[in-house]
Amino acid sequence: MNEYMAHVIARTEHELMQKSLIPVSEEEGYVKNDQPGRTSKQIGKVFKSVGNALTSLGERMSRPQDMSCDQPLSDHA
Repeated sequence: MNEYMAHVIARTEHELMQKSLIPVSEEEGYVKNDQPGRTSKQIGKVFKSVGNALTSLGERMSRPQDMSCDQPLSDHA
């Protein structure tokens, strides 16, 4: 398939995809939140989870490895 035909097919698929999308007005695009502090609490939970994961990773990385990657497993059995 030459480049021109590939371009035509890709463009047609893109146009069909755009036509199938549901239009959204600007007023509908905003998230309505019933509870004002809910979003900030969710963000706080995400930051706490990321912090805990990074702390755990840091602790694991600071520990010395028990076995070398260069040695075969049979030597450590």
